[in-house]
Amino acid sequence: MSIFFATRNVTIDRSSLEEALAAAKAAHEASERALHDATKSHGAMAEAQSKGAKEALAAAEAAVVSERRRGEDELAKLREDHRKKSALARQLVAEKEEALTLVTAEADELRKEVESGGHSEKKIFALAQVRHN
Repeated sequence: MSIFFATRNVTIDRSSLEEALAAAKAAHEASERALHDATKSHGAMAEAQSKGAKEALAAAEAAVVSERRRGEDELAKLREDHRKKSALARQLVAEKEEALTLVTAEADELRKEVESGGHSEKKIFALAQVRHN
């Protein structure tokens, strides 16, 4: 699974990290088997190999944890940014709806005023409507 965060240009490839961890674990297991076989003839050398494999495994696990934390932090930042933008958008929509309500009420008042006017005003209104359409 790849996640791309456009705002920060960070790509996290979880499958690659997990593959690296699996490879490190496999190397560790192979090293453990080699340690068992080599203990019979080369005890000190096999112990050094095991220590190196364990250190490599620990480093790989630390890298996975670090990447996961960075991804979680980035996701939290993006969610917070989304929350702020969403709240602002809701506020803007509410303001526009309020303005639309006021303009609609004003238009209705003007329409009633024109409709209640004299015969010549009605003709002017009808002519304006025809031209508008």
